[in-house]
This record gives sequence, structure tokens and C-alpha cells, in this order.
Amino acid sequence: MRLLNFSVGRVQAIQIGSEVVKTAHIKAPSPEPWTITADGAEGDQRAVHPDKLYAFSRAAYEYWGEYLGIDPAKWPDGFFGENLTVDALDETDLRVGDIYAIGDKVKVVVAGARTPCVKLAWRLGQPRSFQRTFARSRHTGVYLGVIEAGVVHPDDAITRIHHDPQMPSVADVCDFIGKQEPPPLDALMRLLDCPYLSPANRLLLGAKREIAERAADAVSNRWRGWREFVISRIEDEARDIKSFYLSPKDGAALCQMRPGQYVTVRLTGENGEAVT
Repeated sequence: MRLLNFSVGRVQAIQIGSEVVKTAHIKAPSPEPWTITADGAEGDQRAVHPDKLYAFSRAAYEYWGEYLGIDPAKWPDGFFGENLTVDALDETDLRVGDIYAIGDKVKVVVAGARTPCVKLAWRLGQPRSFQRTFARSRHTGVYLGVIEAGVVHPDDAITRIHHDPQMPSVADVCDFIGKQEPPPLDALMRLLDCPYLSPANRLLLGAKREIAERAADAVSNRWRGWREFVISRIEDEARDIKSFYLSPKDGAALCQMRPGQYVTVRLTGENGEAVT
């Protein structure tokens, strides 16, 4: 990857439909020197989103231009609200927690996927539903945290210096946030345990933790075929009504049952025949 441009924006009020909102989404390329501070791009302001830096690629400009039927040449660098315009980036390869050097001095860390708000849809002249399309696209660009501040320059190389292949990728984060099915619990927990995770991503992923835990419980300790149980206790509930509590003979754990779920029981009769 190489750094192509550096954009900043100031907080301003814009009207979207009947609503007036504050945003720093409207950014424009900045003259040198390009300084990245501990708080992000020098000269940049943030109205809502807490992440320090946002990087987007020229390749993504081409992708969204083709998708929307718009000549991407009409979009100047910074149009998608990014601070760092790069030549290309691969959301399937960038892992949350990966550290990159920009030039000789600056180090940044991958924090997560862009989580768009209505301002991006407004900027692109799209309906609000475009937010979901963008979030699920795997072509979102990437939020970055700052490890070491300094000055960067046009055409600086962006080089990965730390990589953990076990961490979910930025594309995975897009899937976990954008899709309805619960994310894999182990991958979700690795993200939530990562100190570098984007605050915006953490909020959305944290809301999916309980769903992911329930989904994991539902498939944990399942079995196929018949399994031997023993009666662990009997309770009299009323006259002529008893409750029989069963426990697995092997003592192993059971999966979580879902509301309305039932199991088939097979008993051995006095003559040794199976009765279900």
C-alpha cells in the first residue's frame, strides 16, 4: 500500500431532509506537512465518530463508482470522509490489531470496519438504506488507531509490521455487524478482548454478544442418535402426576434447549423390547 492523499474536515451543520445535523464528514485534501498526532490527522475535527483515523482506497472509489453508476473521477480524495487515501487495501487481509508503518516514523493499528451513518448516504445522494449496503459490502475502508505519531508524505509506503492471522479481518467485522445471523462466539470474543477495537465497532459487536452466546449454547454438547439417560429423581406434582428428572448416564453436559423443543424417549419394556 502507498499513501496518496491526506484530508481533513471541520465540524459544520448540514441539512439532511428535515433534520439539521453536525458533521465533519466533508473533508478535503490538506497541504503538507501532513501530521498524524496521537488524536488523529492534524487539523481534522470529529463530530460524532470517535475513531482517530479513517483510510479508504482509490480502488474502493472505483468499486463504488461502478456499483452506483457514477464516474469516480467526480469524487475528489476525501469524498468518502477518509483522512488517508491509499492506492489499495484488502479488507479480507487486514486483521484487527495489525500494525502498519507509514513511512519512517508513523505507526498505526487496524481498529475495525467503517460503520456508516446517514451522512455517507447523503454525501453520495443515496437513500438511507444505502448505509446497510455499504456496511455489508466488505469495501468499507478501515478505522485506524495511532501507535506512534509523526509526519507522513505523499507516496509513503504503508508496510505491515505486526500480523495476527488468528484475529478476525476487517471483512469479518463487516459480516459480523451487517448480517443477521449471530457471529461465531470465539471470533467475536477475540474482537471484544482487543484493546485496539474501534469504539464504534465495539458498541455494535457488543450488542451481538448475547445472541452469539445463545447460538453457541444451542449447538454445544449436541448429540446424534440415542443417548442413555437415568432417572435422577422423581417428584410428586399432584395426585397421579409425577415428574421424572433425567440425567445423562455418562455425566457429560447437555446442550441448551429451545422453547417448544422436545425429545423422543425410548424405554426398555419388561420383555426387553424398545418402546418409544
